[in-house]
Amino acid sequence: MLDDRDLPELEAAVSQDPDNVGARRRLAEVLLGLGQAGGALGHARILLTTAPRDPALLGLAAMAADLSGDARGASAFGSRLREAQGLAPSPTGAGRRHHHSPPVAASSGASISLLGLSDIVGMNEERRRIERELIDRWRSALIASSPVAGGVLLYGPPSSGKRFMAHVAAGECALPVIELDLGVSVDPWGEPNPVAVSHAFTRARSAGPVVLLLANVEASTHRRLRYSANGRRVLTDLLAGIDGVRDTHVFVVATSSAPWMIQPVLRTPGRLLDAVLVGPPDRAARRHLVLASLRRRGVASDIDVEAAADETQGCTTTDIESILDTAVARAYADSTMLGRVTRVQNAHFRTSLLAAPRRADEWFDNAYNFPEFTDDSAQFDPLFDYIRRHVRRS
Repeated sequence: MLDDRDLPELEAAVSQDPDNVGARRRLAEVLLGLGQAGGALGHARILLTTAPRDPALLGLAAMAADLSGDARGASAFGSRLREAQGLAPSPTGAGRRHHHSPPVAASSGASISLLGLSDIVGMNEERRRIERELIDRWRSALIASSPVAGGVLLYGPPSSGKRFMAHVAAGECALPVIELDLGVSVDPWGEPNPVAVSHAFTRARSAGPVVLLLANVEASTHRRLRYSANGRRVLTDLLAGIDGVRDTHVFVVATSSAPWMIQPVLRTPGRLLDAVLVGPPDRAARRHLVLASLRRRGVASDIDVEAAADETQGCTTTDIESILDTAVARAYADSTMLGRVTRVQNAHFRTSLLAAPRRADEWFDNAYNFPEFTDDSAQFDPLFDYIRRHVRRS
């Protein structure tokens, strides 16, 4: 996570040790994330002197140059990025832009991911799945200049990090991301907007190589959509869009918290047949989330972080944030009542935990039952295996 609180520490680390590649790289990412593109570009140039073919660094440099108004630099870094990825160089000439050149500009609505595998704390199973099913496949396709056959579905509890994992994979491959949240643009209770679906695929085809992230894809197959012409067109346009990018470098990733609600027509070869389970935060991730959340709030705390990591098993990221919000509010209330500053104590945390839901456990209860009654339950065998190994069931 990019945080301006990291900036002074990173600047001090780079100042004290100019050869600290990790700190300088993180500093460049934080500066770019904070809109300081010129500073990010300077550090990226220094890093590229020792790693001139690093795709992630070249992508960062291209984005920083573009945001700094350095069109020539952005073009040069973009060409070097294509060479590092094993793609053909972009054509030259005024006003010409190959449809496979890296879209460092924002005109396509694409964003550059600054995340990478180093940003994943814990979650070793998920890391291996993402490397195998996304990163390795995308890199092979880019090097061989061949398309990837079909998209990948990331599924799991709400707030388990599905979108985060997609951005990690994109960042590792130095690919920009175009996002469409179908849960927002396709409202089965209102008037669906099929134009948003076709427009997203049009932008992706013109911007490739690119990752097209379709969030909450189950919304596109909601049964209420059958009641209107626009609703029926949503699924038609989605299928046509996925089929239309099979021979391109548009890498489709869909996310869902209810994969058993997705119509089988989407779960066929060449579409979203491959699926990757993204489980809730494991103990290492929960410990990191508690520490990061307390630090972000800037509050004095006596919370036992190790115990908190154990006690939040079955909680999602949102649950943990909510628990800490409530704990901080309780500490403030005590401070007001006592007339002195009260640190956030274990008692505040545990009281908040008692009243908080454990949405991951609730999701697994539903997930265990629904696929039992579907015709394609074999596709959820990894889910059942995960429940058997990790989820405490009464």
